[in-house]
Amino acid sequence: PDPENTYDITMFSQYEVYGPQILAVEDVPDDHGGKVILSWRTNESLQWEGIEGFVVLFTEQDPEGPGFKGWLQFPGNFFRAIAGTMNYQVAVPVLHNDVLTYYAVVAVSYNQAWRSNVVSGMAHDNLPPAVPTGLGVAEMDGYVQIWWAPVEMEPIKYYTVYRSVNDGAMELLDHTIDLEYTDTDMVPGNTYLYAVTATDYAANESEKS
Repeated sequence: PDPENTYDITMFSQYEVYGPQILAVEDVPDDHGGKVILSWRTNESLQWEGIEGFVVLFTEQDPEGPGFKGWLQFPGNFFRAIAGTMNYQVAVPVLHNDVLTYYAVVAVSYNQAWRSNVVSGMAHDNLPPAVPTGLGVAEMDGYVQIWWAPVEMEPIKYYTVYRSVNDGAMELLDHTIDLEYTDTDMVPGNTYLYAVTATDYAANESEKS
């Protein structure tokens, strides 16, 4: 979306009682964010008005708050009306993940427009990163050196090293931004197993390596 593209037509600033009704703004499941699913319903009165389609407006400012600068729209923002269809559901972009965004839908005919109610929602990155690969372990004199390959599909905030002692449960050992870790907390005669996970900036943690 282009935050500079402000939709400032005065008639869209007020809710119209015969306008569309937004039913829900929902996060798109199992994605990296960036979009929400917007659902709205038109009414029979608008059907008689011969609406041509709908424009989705959005803003990260509270439209009822002080200093509201106007609605935004994104490129290609026109959804053509389908004859006989009352309910619509489309995926629309957000400017930022995890930021409350306000939405309105405008029904447009050749010479009139009707704005919906305002509903807010936000998008989340809810997909975990890939599992770190290339895990290597070397036993040294009094310590163990662990290393792994970087996860390159998305930015990683940190890696987490887990350790099991004598086939016990894997327990968190430490977090690191590096691609290696030195374990010096060793007891002679014990058997140690290691695993590594990656965590992204949305706090999604991968499966263990």
